[in-house]
Amino acid sequence: MIYEQIIHDLDEIIGNNKTSENVYNTFEFAKKTIQNKDVVIEINPKINPELDNKLANSILGGMYFSKNKSGVPTLIFGQEYLDTYSENSSIHYIVLMHEFRHLYDYFLNQTSFFKSNEKEKFQYELNAVNIEGEFIKYYLAGKYNLSECEDYILQSYEKDNLDSWTIANRKESADIFRILNNLEREYKQNIISKEQLIDKLIQKADQLLSKADKFLNLYDVYNANGKDIFSRYGHFIRIKTFEKYLKYIFNGESEMREILMKYPEFNNRFNMIHYLLSQHDQANALYSSSLDNYFDDNCVNG
Repeated sequence: MIYEQIIHDLDEIIGNNKTSENVYNTFEFAKKTIQNKDVVIEINPKINPELDNKLANSILGGMYFSKNKSGVPTLIFGQEYLDTYSENSSIHYIVLMHEFRHLYDYFLNQTSFFKSNEKEKFQYELNAVNIEGEFIKYYLAGKYNLSECEDYILQSYEKDNLDSWTIANRKESADIFRILNNLEREYKQNIISKEQLIDKLIQKADQLLSKADKFLNLYDVYNANGKDIFSRYGHFIRIKTFEKYLKYIFNGESEMREILMKYPEFNNRFNMIHYLLSQHDQANALYSSSLDNYFDDNCVNG
């Protein structure tokens, strides 16, 4: 079976190399669960393109970790992923390591993994994206001819802690997510007061809103300079991430409503952010699709 060959070849790459314990331990754990049949392997050649075009026609989205109808954890390989594999195609190993990290996190959190809220799901994604960067840096770089996509992941891992890659590929900002995560921790552990929290949130909102005039419109998407347009798209994604995960700082939506009523300055920023996102969503969604196409077209090394 092709998937067995891919796992075998990945084993050859990692071997006993523990340069990254994260990569090594994740792979060894996943390999053992497969050998012990704790996880099912499924090949799904009949992915309906109308329902899941990305899985049907993509390498980057060509496999995923889920539960089958019987509730058994399952690694699902798409046919495009398998058909395009060659021993030198390093992107296939990266995609597999990404899903192996999801498998690893599932067995650490079996009761809650598939019941996760949006914040928890993105944290799991960050775990998997981080292993992509570590795997490329410590096991592939200098040994494989990296594709543009793989080189982009590596540069993002080394230069901005994967913020630019999550913006491009996951449509969310790892940096803003971490900032809010830290504020939530400080607030809930009583390191900062509610007033201090609101002050910090207003400061961050103002910082993000100061670049709102650079948000893309439809004309920009079709005519703007390539480097400039991604930077401007990044401004939009950062403020969108801020809005999405802000609520998790508080103890439920009732406290969030109470905060907005009690602090009108904060409420004004929140409403402004919501309005700006709705006004620029179409243009940024269009550019986001073009990024997906670009990375799908440039994920295989030459």
